This record gives sequence, structure tokens and C-alpha cells, in this order.
Amino acid sequence: MATPPPEDLDQAMASDEIPPDTNPYLWHAFRAIRKDHEEHTTRYDSLELRTKSLEESNLCQESEIDKLKNEMEILRAQMKRNQIAQIQQQDEIEDLKARSMRDNLIFNFKPSSQNYAESKTEDSVLMISGFLDRELGITGVYIQSAHRLGKYAPDKLRPMIARIPDSANRMKILRANSRLTGTGYFITQQIPSSATERKLFALPEYKLKKENVQNNAILRMDKLYVRGKLQTQFTRTSLPNHTDELPIKKVIKASKEKSESLSAFRGYYSEASSLQDVSDVHTQLICKPEVARASHVLYAYRIMDANGKMVENFDSDRDWGTGNALLNLMREKDIRGVCLATRLCKPGFSHIGKKRFSIINDLCFQAYKK
Repeated sequence: MATPPPEDLDQAMASDEIPPDTNPYLWHAFRAIRKDHEEHTTRYDSLELRTKSLEESNLCQESEIDKLKNEMEILRAQMKRNQIAQIQQQDEIEDLKARSMRDNLIFNFKPSSQNYAESKTEDSVLMISGFLDRELGITGVYIQSAHRLGKYAPDKLRPMIARIPDSANRMKILRANSRLTGTGYFITQQIPSSATERKLFALPEYKLKKENVQNNAILRMDKLYVRGKLQTQFTRTSLPNHTDELPIKKVIKASKEKSESLSAFRGYYSEASSLQDVSDVHTQLICKPEVARASHVLYAYRIMDANGKMVENFDSDRDWGTGNALLNLMREKDIRGVCLATRLCKPGFSHIGKKRFSIINDLCFQAYKK
């Protein structure tokens, strides 16, 4: 079959008539091949256009990803600054509380005492004056105000708090407090709840160091001094500054969430061999969305330093008592590492008492045993 010129071939392909002197079978086969070639060419052009469109879209997505990464870094920096500001604010608030409480003394009575039994018509100032005269032989102390502490309970004798502006009289009363040993009465200076928790933490070590007179051990509010040197182990707990880039890769085991008294609790555990590990675990945990909205993120840790000495401490994150209770659990079970717990509750929701200690301890122990 002779091959016609291209222009005649195109015209003949557009028509259904078979040219003369042409094999019809070969003509139809050639026509089908020509048609398939045109369709493939059209598809290739379409595919090329889609590929270019995808490349342009990919470039836009890469730009968006870079933008999101920058925004994430900014948010991380803001989070760090907010953490620092929050710690500073907590320190300032605690300092203001301590200043406002420094004139206050708390008088604790033994439950069987009839001289200081509660009544609706009692004169608290007169009762404190009588206590100082009767038990300590101190008179002439000006008491600005006094009242009972805590919620009334029929079977409980609540302590009294008295405001004594004169610092000389306050120190005189506190120095005479040793005479009350074994009587069931004792007097303490009022300090913020956070400092009280740290004071109880340092108290056993203070009693141990005090047995040796040469140590010259002094427990000033919540700070322990031995031979004039501040024992930093018993000062306010703070994590070391973390400067590495996130995300941090630490294995953190979590327990199931438990709800109790309008609060939601969850326990966590991770291995740790240094304060840097504790900081890494804490930083990684607070970056989780479900933890970021928690009302309290408390922790306790026990690690062995390079000298083979056990280093342990805690932070209750304003949920006073929980951190110390968690550390006691770690001591009892000989748990090494860091245990953390979160508590989510409504703003202003009050504590649910010692019951939450056991809840948090159980959840952290569950995470540890996983």
C-alpha cells in the first residue's frame, strides 16, 4: 500500500471512506493506532500539567511547613518565658505571703485541754494572753487580733492564730516554746503553705544535724543552715535550665486517667539518672496537649549522684502535700527515677484532702510497674 502525503492522510483519517487501492484491514488497524496515539498524547499533556501543578503546590506546602516550624519555635520560646515568669510570680507571691504572716503565731492546744475549749462567746485575745501567762509566765504582750483556724468540728480543738506586731515579744515567745515540750502544747510561726511543706521535708535532717552541737544547725522558716552554710537540698525545688532543642526523646510511661471529686488524675514514670534527665522528662511532659491544660503538674525524683549519694526532692506545684507524699511512696517502694502526676480540676476548686495522696501514689505506681 502506497503511503499518501501527510495532508491527504489526515484528511482521509477524518473520513470514514477507505481510499482506493487500500487494504481495508490495514486501513482500520492504522486508523486505530493513529487514534490511540492522539489519545496518549493528550493524556501525556494533561499529566504534565498536573505534575507542574503538584510541584507548585508542594513548594507552597514546604513554605507553609517552614512557616509553621517558625511559629512553633516562637510558641516554645513564649512557653519557656511564661514558665520563668510564673516561677518568678510564685516566688514574689510567696514572699508577700511570708511578709504578711511574719507577725502571726499559731498556738496549738492538746485536745483534752479544758482551759482552751471552744465556745461561741470566747474572747480569743484574752485566751491567748491567759495561755502565755499560765503556761509560759509571759505577761504584757500586746496582741492585735486572734481567732481560731480551720473549720469547726465538734470533736476537734482548733488552734488559734494571734497577730503580735512587736518582734521582740514574738521572739521571746518562740524561745520559750521549748518549755512546752511534753505538755501537748506548742507554738509555731505562720509561714506560707509551700514553705510549710518544705519545712516538714527538712525537719528530720535538722533534728539529725542538731544532735551534734558543732554543726550549729538552724532551721529558719523552710531553710536549713549547717555551720552557716545553706543546705540547697532543702530550699525551694527548681528544675535545672534546659537549653537543648525540642522534642526530647524520653520514654515516659503513663497510667490510665482516674476521675474523683470533679478532678481528673493521671500518673507518669520515667527513668532518670541525673537532674538533666529530670528536667528533660518534665519539659517533654508539659509539652503534651493533655498535660498542658492540667491544673497541677507535680513530681518527685530519686537519683544516685556520681558520689553514690541519693539525691531526692519534689515539687507539689501548689497542690500542697502531694509532692512530699509521692516522694515518701518512692522511698517506701525504693523507686529510682522520676514520678510525675497531673491533676485537672476547675479553677478555684478546693483540695479533696489526703484522699488525693493515695490516688496520685496509686496511679504513679501503676505507671512505674508497666
